[in-house]
Amino acid sequence: MTIQWLNLTQKSVLITGSTGCIGSVLARDFARQGANLLLLDRDPLELKKLQSQISDSFGEISVSICAVDFESCKCLDIVANFIKSFPCIDVVVHNAAFVGENNLPGWNTPFSSQSLSTWKRCFDVNLNIIFSMTQLLSINNLLSHESSIIMMSSIYGFSAPRWQLYENTSMGNPAAYAASKAAVIQFSKWLASTLAPEVRVNTVSPGGVQRSQPKLFQDRYSAMTPLGRMATEVDISNAVLFLASSRSSYITGQNIIVDGGWSI
Repeated sequence: MTIQWLNLTQKSVLITGSTGCIGSVLARDFARQGANLLLLDRDPLELKKLQSQISDSFGEISVSICAVDFESCKCLDIVANFIKSFPCIDVVVHNAAFVGENNLPGWNTPFSSQSLSTWKRCFDVNLNIIFSMTQLLSINNLLSHESSIIMMSSIYGFSAPRWQLYENTSMGNPAAYAASKAAVIQFSKWLASTLAPEVRVNTVSPGGVQRSQPKLFQDRYSAMTPLGRMATEVDISNAVLFLASSRSSYITGQNIIVDGGWSI
C-alpha cells in the first residue's frame, strides 16, 4: 500500500547492495511508494531477477540495474557510466556492505589473527566506495535539490561487542566491520555539514536482524533487547524510507538507531 505522506512518487532512488536481505526489501518498499530505482550489486543474475520481480509487481515505475563489484579497481568507472544517463538522483542509499564469511582468512577469528589485507577489503566496501560515489555524484551535479543520502552503519559502529552473545557459536565480531561502520557515522556527519542545505545526509544503524543465526544467539540477543526480539528487514526499511521522504526534511547529520533498545 502506498503511504501518501512519504511523497516518493517518481523520485529517483539509487540503492547499493540491492539484492541482499535488506537491499531487496528496500527496493520493493521504495517501488511500492512509486519511486524509480537504480539498483547496484555484484551478481547480474540476481539483479535481473529482482528487476523482473519489481517490474511485474509495480509496472508503472522504471527499474535500472548495474552489476558492479565494489572491490574492483574499475568500480567507480562502471558507476559513473551507469548514472550519467540519469539527470538527477533524489535519494541515495549506501547499503552495500562487506560482511565476510566465517571461512574468510583473517576475518572471523581472534584479534591476533585478523589480517590487515581483510581489514582493507572491508574498508573499501564499507567506507571508501561511499566517499568515492558521493564525491562523484556531487562533482557532476547529479544530486537533486533537497536530495537525501542515507548510509547504513550498525550498532557496532558506536557500541562495543558483547562477547557473551557469541559464546558456543561460530559467530564473531571482526574489528574491521566495527571500525568501518563507526567511520560511516562520522563521515555522514561531515557530509551533512558540508553538503547542506541542498543535501541531507543521515545514517541508519540497525541492530541484529533475525535470519539464520543459531537459536542460542537469537535467544541471548532478544533477552538483552527491551522490545524482546531481533529486528526484521522491514524495521530497517521503515527508517530508511522516512529519512528519504520530505517528512524528515529538518533532519540531517543524525544516526537513527533501529535496535529495539538494545543499545540503551
